[in-house]
Amino acid sequence: MSVFSSNNFESKDVLCAMSQYVKLIHSKGFDPKLFYYNRPRLFLSLTSKSFAKPVRSKRTVLIFLIISTMRLFKGFLSFKRNRSFLIVDTRESYTKVFKNNEYSEDNSILSNLYTHLDWKKIGLLDRFNVPFDSNFFKKNWFRLVQNISARPRLYEEVILFKYFVSHLSDWWKTSTSCDQFFTNLATHSFDDEAVQAIHEQFLSYRKSTRFFLWKEEAYQWFFKSSKVKRILILDEYSPNQKCILNGASRSGVECLALQHGGMHDLHPGYVYGVEDKELNIFPDHFLTWGSGFTDFLLKSNWPKDVSEVGHLRTDIIPQLTRKSGSKMKKIMFASQPHKDENYTENTAKLVFRAFATFDKKVQVYMRPHPLERDIGKYRKWAEEVGYTNLDMDTDSDLYVALCDTDIVITAFSTVGQEAIYFNIPLITVDYLNRDIAHYVQEGVAQNAATTEELLMILKNKLEASNIETKSNEEYIKKHAHKIDGRVSERILKKLLSE
Repeated sequence: MSVFSSNNFESKDVLCAMSQYVKLIHSKGFDPKLFYYNRPRLFLSLTSKSFAKPVRSKRTVLIFLIISTMRLFKGFLSFKRNRSFLIVDTRESYTKVFKNNEYSEDNSILSNLYTHLDWKKIGLLDRFNVPFDSNFFKKNWFRLVQNISARPRLYEEVILFKYFVSHLSDWWKTSTSCDQFFTNLATHSFDDEAVQAIHEQFLSYRKSTRFFLWKEEAYQWFFKSSKVKRILILDEYSPNQKCILNGASRSGVECLALQHGGMHDLHPGYVYGVEDKELNIFPDHFLTWGSGFTDFLLKSNWPKDVSEVGHLRTDIIPQLTRKSGSKMKKIMFASQPHKDENYTENTAKLVFRAFATFDKKVQVYMRPHPLERDIGKYRKWAEEVGYTNLDMDTDSDLYVALCDTDIVITAFSTVGQEAIYFNIPLITVDYLNRDIAHYVQEGVAQNAATTEELLMILKNKLEASNIETKSNEEYIKKHAHKIDGRVSERILKKLLSE
């Protein structure tokens, strides 16, 4: 377990304390950049009531090493460095997506963009994390090594291997320097309880930080010796992505970050303090879905290099057709990972109790979040409240599923926002009434804090003959810019601009 999991600090307090900690160690002569490799998981460890450090089994690591070796050999055969622009492509994002009127294996977030690329100018930087579950390999081992659609790829394993064998002494210096940093930092302590908790937790991340710093050095070497002018990256705050971002920035390569999910006031990847803003930790430019997210970032102490392009996944919407005339109503429950497992369980059970009351005239189903590994727990929770026929959709394209859905229920998942794109009535289930994603505040959802409230709202929406769309239209302008099928064009214009 996290050494501070029993403290359960408030999320806002931890966000403020992390910025204060950066300011304090900076004033003591320490370069705080290493801290940002650990910011998201450190936040989770101090605010989660059920956080436990994930453990990878020896079998999982062994399979990972085998696949990495396969990718290394494949990478050497296809290693090309003559691309001026790179898009960071993570294999964890691959799933079945719907395009050109058929399903195919592709990046669930970037597939619409890939159909517009000139592969003579643009290449993919292919990387993936070490999964925690060996079952991931059973389902996905082929996609980890295949070159989908023969797209030009640079495999991360090749970059790391080449740097390691040619710069062994530099690798050793980097490791020694990182260890010295933590040794010196450990001599300090702080009076504030939250700041001290952050300090001690950060010190426990010495080994992983050393690894991330080494990867950053490898990427800096790669970008300096390449022709790359600009990169496009998602999830830029996660440590494995931040290695690429930092390495590129130190080499003079411009970095564009593309919004990949929702933002809210308690998100450690997007909410920063004034102290953070003064450091060079951000991408050169951030592309958001809409003006609402741009305003959010600027209020959260991001630099001013932010602009709207729209939500990339919406490019498929003009090609889709909503169902009509069906007597069978369909209700989707979209789950979302949460740092508090008790909150996740209570929210799911609230919904499942309502689902247990429906007859066969209404079809209800659940759509787990792609990052949720243990979805079996939902079946267990459903059975505990007497709901034994839980239907899960884990394979279909989300937007195709939304075309066939009449009502969406969620706590704060981005699926709620995407439901609004289709004018689907949205219900939030938040028994703490926090409205994390501001769906209720924005006037596009009703909240149910109990099963009884949920059933009452569902009854009204199932019987309603008309759907109010004015609030949805205003929301889309604010949070998705334009749904015109041209988001890919706007992103490419930013990526390829001289």
